[in-house]
Amino acid sequence: MEWRTTEEENADFISMLMESVSSSELGSPLSLSQEPEPMPTKVKVGPHEVDIISVSDGVLGDAGRHGQCSISRLIIAVDAELPATQRAETVLHEINHIMLSSIGIDDESLVERLALRFGVDVLALIRDNPKLILWLLSL
Repeated sequence: MEWRTTEEENADFISMLMESVSSSELGSPLSLSQEPEPMPTKVKVGPHEVDIISVSDGVLGDAGRHGQCSISRLIIAVDAELPATQRAETVLHEINHIMLSSIGIDDESLVERLALRFGVDVLALIRDNPKLILWLLSL
């Protein structure tokens, strides 16, 4: 399956993004005052399509657990009651579990530390660097 779109589609997408963000905002984080988009229900991770589901409080078991992934079933479950930013960090954290597993890292303590750190850092990278994201999407 081909991931890339045509150059014309990329240009249209970038134009749409540029119109939605004023040039003065491009050097700083995007405005967070808008209502966030709904959480996606699917995400592509490598060659796999992973389902993302919202679950009610208590389904995840341990107190304080915000999400969980089943690598064998390709499902990520996220606590529906979390604020949007925490849900985003949790989804990225669980995606990191899937990616780390796919490259053979199986030390549970190491995987958890990496997934936690990368989840927070990747979200910050995306939110704090719109010019970088626009450039990457243009390739």
